Amino acid sequence: MSQDKSAPPKENPTGGNSVLVADADASLRSSIVNYLKQGDYCAVEVADGLKATAAIAKEHYDLALISQEIPSKSSVEVLADAIKKQPGIKIVITSAKPTADSLAECMKLGAFDYLTAPFTNEELGKVIDEAFGRKKLPETAK
Repeated sequence: MSQDKSAPPKENPTGGNSVLVADADASLRSSIVNYLKQGDYCAVEVADGLKATAAIAKEHYDLALISQEIPSKSSVEVLADAIKKQPGIKIVITSAKPTADSLAECMKLGAFDYLTAPFTNEELGKVIDEAFGRKKLPETAK
């Protein structure tokens, strides 16, 4: 039986926030996924743009971290496809070599935020919290 290509992406069965991590750097991708899993996120990793687009077409994601340096399909194309297929998805573009033009283009297309690599777990956590509408209290307020 062939799958209906127009069917909506499947929801995360755990009910938690799901995150797609698309990065060519296997070590960085693994590090991000491990960090996310410690925060009880359902995290899926892919190594290129074609796999990212396929994953987004197949499964529901609340957030996608997409490296600007992914091979096989540009991050801009993946961003545009993701927003078209899943209008509520939050996209964070990461890049080791950001330019003002690339930043402007991604934000214009609907990226939620942009992280310059290398980034810390604290920086990543802050962007994720903002994407999901959570704000952490300052250390002094605890």
